[in-house]
This record gives sequence, structure tokens and C-alpha cells, in this order.
Amino acid sequence: MAEPYLFLQKDFDRLNRRIGDVADQITEVGADMADWAAQGAETWHDNFGYEEGVRQEDMLARRGEDFEAVRERAEIVTTASHDRVLVGSRVILENDDGERRTLIVSSYWVLDRRTPEEISYAAPLIAPFMGAGTGEQRSVSVPEGEQIWRVAAIEAVDLVRLQTAGMD
Repeated sequence: MAEPYLFLQKDFDRLNRRIGDVADQITEVGADMADWAAQGAETWHDNFGYEEGVRQEDMLARRGEDFEAVRERAEIVTTASHDRVLVGSRVILENDDGERRTLIVSSYWVLDRRTPEEISYAAPLIAPFMGAGTGEQRSVSVPEGEQIWRVAAIEAVDLVRLQTAGMD
């Protein structure tokens, strides 16, 4: 079985809203297509509006299918770790130059960003650290090339607080 897509509840809720939005958009395009089809029957030329509606409907249907496929494999994370880099951890990474980055490891898709530090666990900067403990080092691809970063600190994020009010 394929790995699940991990989500914080806030991002999973937003995914569900996006699926609903796509369904609403498909309904609107369908209504417009009915109007365009009626108008096209009255004229001798091509019906661009109807053809565009077909293209939009196809695009929206694919988007909806993609969202549904992710939702089917979604798993909600309800607890955070303070000793391993996992979804729900606040992590401080440090490179050899002493540069530090504080990140909150978040959902597969961060759809409801509550703080600028939130980053998907699949992002190139954090993915190599998933499961790592304090002090562990990893090579990370950054625009400047490969760099070595180390986990300087890990703490669990209050997921309820992040869900309801965001982080201060």
C-alpha cells in the first residue's frame, strides 16, 4: 500500500473545502455550457463558449480527481513529537556557517498556513530530516548547492493552538 499523505486537521479541512469548491465550479460551468449550447443552436458558426466550457470542465474534473486521490490517502496527525522531526514538530536547523532556520513541520500540502515558518514535510529542506533526532546531520539541496544542516533543537507544537488561533 502507498504511504499516506499526512495532514494537520486545519489543512485537511481546507482540502475538503477545495474539493467542494471544485464541485461548485463544475456545476457553474455546466450551467454556462447549457446556455452556450442553446445559443449555438441558433447560429451557424462555431460555439467557442461551449468548447471553452468543455475544456474548463475537463480541467476542473482532473483537479477534483487529484484532490480526491490525496484525500483518500490522507491521514490526520493528532500528536506532535519533541524528540524526532515529524509532522507537528518545531525544528531549528543549523548549517556549518551558523545560519539557523526555525521551521514548523506541517502537512503534505500546507493549505491553511497559520505562520510563515510552516513548511510541508515533503519540502526539500525538511524531507531529509523526517525521523531525525537532535544533533543529526543531513545533506540538503538548496539553490546554492548541497549543504550540511544539523538538527539543533526539536519541540512539539501545540496542534490545537495552531489549528484554532495560529502561532504567536
